[in-house]
Formats: sequence, structure tokens, C-alpha cells
Amino acid sequence: MFKKIISIILQLFIMIMLFVMIVSLPMLFMDGKKVGIHIEHFFTQCIHVISAIIHPEELKMKMATQVATVSNNVQIFKTQEREFPLFPLLFKPYAYSLALIFGALIVSICSSFLCSIITAVSPRRVQRVIEEIVFFLKTIPDIFLIFFIQLFMVSVYRYTGFLPLHPFSTMQNTSIVLPLLILAIIPTISLFQFQMLLINEEHLKDYVMFARAKGFGNMYILCRHIFRNMVVSVVNHIESILLALITSLLVFEYMFNIRGLFSILISGQDPVVIVYLLLLFIVPMYGVIVGLNWLRRKLYA
Repeated sequence: MFKKIISIILQLFIMIMLFVMIVSLPMLFMDGKKVGIHIEHFFTQCIHVISAIIHPEELKMKMATQVATVSNNVQIFKTQEREFPLFPLLFKPYAYSLALIFGALIVSICSSFLCSIITAVSPRRVQRVIEEIVFFLKTIPDIFLIFFIQLFMVSVYRYTGFLPLHPFSTMQNTSIVLPLLILAIIPTISLFQFQMLLINEEHLKDYVMFARAKGFGNMYILCRHIFRNMVVSVVNHIESILLALITSLLVFEYMFNIRGLFSILISGQDPVVIVYLLLLFIVPMYGVIVGLNWLRRKLYA
């Protein structure tokens, strides 16, 4: 156990050093207006970033704010870039991005299990229809799906005056439910197809035929035996689902006008702030992966 803790701490330290070197890499090739190889300037920048990490209370984050001005009796909103203390201003977008990822992960796991149960106990003709629908949905690009659902919400509001879910984030209303549900669609489909493949493989095994011969129903066999045997494979697949959610989050933040962690990350922040943003985002993901590996070892034991 002690060796495992030391290994995790060492991996986190290597991760921090890697982030520091990545954000300092431009200084290796540029020193002011001089282009070349500047090794000394690169290491100086690395030391500066490391020393700044130790004092997070001094870090500033650049953020665009709207300022109202009056010109010719007309109120005009102009965007100005201002600096604010990194903490606690970062906590809200940070919590928002994590809520989207982990919320979508939980929704996709629960939805895929529910859909696989319903499909597995349905007649074969119904299963074919469901599989065709799922295959069609998987071929639709994320951006088109987001745009279509946003347009549908706007159309519902236009003709009924009722807005079921906020299609965009604004200063007054933050959209959380709709992007979470859309973000969970592709992982749900991927998990559902993977689970159906496992269920079909388990149906061919002898213990299923033996259970049917004893008079047990399909629902009992599915929930009592098949799901228990496929849990390990599903846990192995969740890690790739989590990585897919992370890669999709940037597109979702842009399409829904979300002021999340990724939108701040690409908005031209200082190198030290970028390191903090990466660490705050990667450490929880790393913790989930470590937890999945621990669960995998327990299930294999």
C-alpha cells in the first residue's frame, strides 16, 4: 500500500514537471524577438513557473467582461479584458466542467444498462429495430446533434412560449441539463452496443442454457448471472468513455456558450495559470482512473 501511494505521488510529480515544460516550451525557441535555441531562457522560465505555482494567491486570470457605455444617448456594451484573482473565481467554471463530465458519465452508464436490459428481454424483431436506431444515431456528428436540438428548443419556445431547457448559457441562466444530456448520448450508445455484444456472447455459454433448463426467466438470468459476469469488461470500457467525454467537452463549451475550464484554458492565460488549470482538471480524472484500476483488481481477484 505504501509503495502504491509513493508511486501515485511520483506520477503526479512527473505530471506537474511535464506541464511546466510544455508551457515553457515557447521560450526554448524565442527570446523576445530573437528566434533560435535558447536553453538557458527555457530553464529560467521553468524555474519561474515552478516558483509561481507555490504562491497561487498571487495568480491572476484574464477574463473578458462587458462594460456599458453611452454614446449619443445609445447604450453600447463593449468587451474589455480585465485581470481577476485566480481563486475563488476559478471554482465556478471548474465545478461546471467537472459536473458536465461526471454527470454525463453517470447518465451514460445508467442509461446504457437500462437500455440493454430492455433490449435483451425484448423480442428479436424489436431488438433489430433498436439496433438500427442506435446505429443511425451513432453516425450523426456531435455538432449536428447539438445544433439540431438547440434549434428544436428555440422552435418550441417560439411557437408555445415555453422553454423546456435552456439551449445556450447566458449571464443570467446557465445551461447545464441540456449539454449534459447531449454529451451523454454518444457514450451511452457506445456502452449500449458494447453491453449488447457481451450479452449475446454470454447467451451462448453453457451456464445460461443450464439456467434456462432449470426454469429461470430471461430477466432473472440477465440480472443475476449475465450482468455479474460482464461487469469487469464494462469497467474496462469506462476508462475510454471518460477520455471520449473529455475530448468532446471543448466543442460543447463552445456550442453552448459555456464559460468552462476548457474555454478559459484556450483564452490566452499566463503559463502558470495554464499549469494550474491542467492540474485541477487532470487530477480528478487521474483519481477516477486509479479508482477504476483498483476496482478492476478487486473484480479479478
